[in-house]
Amino acid sequence: MSMICHLNPLKGKTKENLLQYLIPILKGKTKEIGRGVFGLLVDESADVSHKEQMGVVFWMSITNVRGQGYDGASNMRGEFNGLRSLVARESSSAYYVHCFAHQLQLVVVAVAKKHFDIADFFDMISTLLNVVGASCKRQDMFRETQREELEKGIKNGEVKTRTRQIRNILYQDLQLLAGKDQDILNAMSLVESTKRELQKLRDDGWDSLMAKVASFCKKHNVEMLIMEEDFVDLRNPRKRTNISNMHHYKVNCFCTVLDLQIQEFNDCFTEVTTDLLICMAALSPIDSFHGFDKEKLVRLAKLYPDDFSYGEILSLEQQLDIYIDNIRRDESCHRKC
Repeated sequence: MSMICHLNPLKGKTKENLLQYLIPILKGKTKEIGRGVFGLLVDESADVSHKEQMGVVFWMSITNVRGQGYDGASNMRGEFNGLRSLVARESSSAYYVHCFAHQLQLVVVAVAKKHFDIADFFDMISTLLNVVGASCKRQDMFRETQREELEKGIKNGEVKTRTRQIRNILYQDLQLLAGKDQDILNAMSLVESTKRELQKLRDDGWDSLMAKVASFCKKHNVEMLIMEEDFVDLRNPRKRTNISNMHHYKVNCFCTVLDLQIQEFNDCFTEVTTDLLICMAALSPIDSFHGFDKEKLVRLAKLYPDDFSYGEILSLEQQLDIYIDNIRRDESCHRKC
């Protein structure tokens, strides 16, 4: 039995209020539905009168929820008051898995919002684009300058080298992580690799970055800051900061931004969530269950104590041996896989 309901327009109410209101509704309806597997879909959109409507589709007992997945909205994934936490209070096995499709974007966006200098930088870029884009004359000037730089780069070989580096280092890796056909193991491996690379960049990447900045400034005749001099905060230039340019840009910007990016990855992919996804990959039927792993599946069962008793977990290993032997001998399964 499934049920679909549409909540009234959000007349002055916050989304958080409606999500908290949703839990008691589900509790009441589950008395009629009884025990069983539970599924929940929640989404909102504006109707023809431009009023927001929230639709809810749910199935069976909320205590049997075994997974949650949302985008980055705080009212959904919030650790304390989001729908994620409200459901988790009712079902400890309702593990939250962040939507892979939003992960890379949210890491960048979240950091930009949390760090003033980064947010200010992107604001300046946005303003610059608006200024150039608002005038055909400025666009033509920009294209001409870009054409001259491109011809110069092709002539001395810089463009070919830079293009190859961008393609090999950035584009392929990011496409792999964001790809729709990425399997769980590869995706998690790339997430962990990205975190390690970010940590490596934070620990050892400053000198390399400064060398690139110095080269850029020299090439374009841009005056470079003397890193040993006092840092001047443009928001309040008359107030002494008592820190050097080196401290501000290395500690307050470089290290802080990378720490925020690493933290965003850790928040979305906790140790439990990572282990959960890796263990689930052992159930993949691809290549005649090539990824089958008894230890991972037993570990997966232990993450759901309400579904597997102690005795069932003890016998699970033998049952898995029988299962994989049967499934690999089943020719019809081979054809499907």
